[in-house]
Order: sequence, then structure tokens, then C-alpha cells
Amino acid sequence: MKKIKIGALTLAVLLLFTSCGGGRFDSFKSHTDPATQNPSENPTEITTVPDTSPVQIEMSKSEILRIYTQAANKVKTEHPGFKRTAEKTLLEVRADTGYNAIIENIMRGIMNDILSDGSSVFESPMAIIPKGNSLGVKTYFPIFGESYGCGISGTDIISAAQCVKVGNTYELTLYFNDINNPEPGSGEFGRIMSPVRKTAIQDAAASHAATPGRDILTFETNYTNSYLKCAVDIETNRMLSLEQNMTINISVKAQISLFGITTNLYGGTGTIKYILIFSEFAW
Repeated sequence: MKKIKIGALTLAVLLLFTSCGGGRFDSFKSHTDPATQNPSENPTEITTVPDTSPVQIEMSKSEILRIYTQAANKVKTEHPGFKRTAEKTLLEVRADTGYNAIIENIMRGIMNDILSDGSSVFESPMAIIPKGNSLGVKTYFPIFGESYGCGISGTDIISAAQCVKVGNTYELTLYFNDINNPEPGSGEFGRIMSPVRKTAIQDAAASHAATPGRDILTFETNYTNSYLKCAVDIETNRMLSLEQNMTINISVKAQISLFGITTNLYGGTGTIKYILIFSEFAW
């Protein structure tokens, strides 16, 4: 009888332990069971982040030029929308003694009066071209007025080139040799960059001469430290942005002609930083 009482007592204790202690076991289990654990707190969960760190890509100048040419020509054929801004800064003026103010006035006239295509009166430093506007693309995207974006195949005018991969984008940079008197749409430089037409320079400067209508102005231009930077989508070869950066040294000489005799009046040089930026492409 005593053994039966002990057994019954033991069973009661076990049942009591199960009803109380079991809850503690389940509670402990609920904190450690991966099936019920907050996924954000799971130390084994890995979130993949795209690698956008810049990586230098070894490419030849001709390979980089080919990528740029395809992207620039695609703009001309597919007519995306974009924003174009022009930035011009007069960096320096050098003139004959006593003529510094006149030369500066001429240079500011050139800088302020010429549109980015170098062919007409300056209207606005910014133009927004809507998608599908073929005339706007032809007019405002280089090469201005042409049906192509880049018309050179050789690399003689390219001094250096580099390609950097950032995520799914190629960032291209082309550096150019210095060049004298380039014209837009003509020669190697004029078929990839945007030099200002010399006749436009002369027309813009004429009204800013010391004696307009009397002074005969002649010009020489020298483009130094020119380069372009372009971002291209690797998969689609679509252009994402473009910057053309040029430093233009403009030499001017003023003369007067009386009775068949030409006399030098004054001369000088101005340096203008000329930057064209194309952004916000809408394909």
C-alpha cells in the first residue's frame, strides 16, 4: 500500500512538472527554433548588394573610340530626349599695352553672343529636347547639324583614353591633342568635338571692336586640353551623359586699311573655357 501511494505521488509530481516545466521547455524552444525566428535577425541570411565600385578596364584607344562612336550615333538615330547646357568662362586676357579693355570686350562679346553650335546668335545656355524630336537632336546634339554623332575612325588626334566600369555603366574619357583653327563638321577634331565656327567668332566680335565698322579683325584659334567624358549603358550601348570640355585660345588682330595701305592697330589673346553638358537622356 505504501508503494502504491509513493507511485501515485511520483506520477502526480511528474504531471505537475510536465504542465509547468514543459511550458518552460516550449518557451525556450520558441526562442531558438529557426522556423519561428525573425528572418531579419537570422545571422545566416545574406543580402546581395550590387558592386558599384569603379574598376579600370584595360582597353585600347580604338576600342574606347568604337564604344563612344556607337553610343553617339545611336543618339542621332533613336532620338532620345535630353538636356543640353553650355558653360563659358573667360579665363584670361592678354593684350597690347593700353588695349586690354578692348580685347576683353571683344572676348566677352564672342563668349556671350555665340550659340553652342557656333553658328547663330546666343539664345539660351540651356536647351531641353523632348524624346522623338529628330530636328532637335540633329540641331542640339553633336555633331551639330549632322546626322552622325561621331565621324572619325582613327585615333591620331586622341592623346589618351580610359574606360572605367561602374556597375552596369562604362565611363569613357577621351583626351585630344592640341589643334589650331578646327571647324565643326570638318577634320578629325570637328567630327567628334564641337569647335566654334571661326566666321561666327568674327561676326560676334565685329560689333565689339574699338571702332565697329572700321577695324578689320582677323582671328586664330587654338584648342588646348580638350577632352570628352561619356557614360554608356553596357547592355544597351545607350548614352547616359556626355561632357565636352574645351579651352579655346583666341588671338585677334585689328587693322585698318586706308588708300590701299594696311596698318596694324592693336591685338591680343583671350582664353575661354567652353563646356557642353548633355544629361537627363530619355530613351
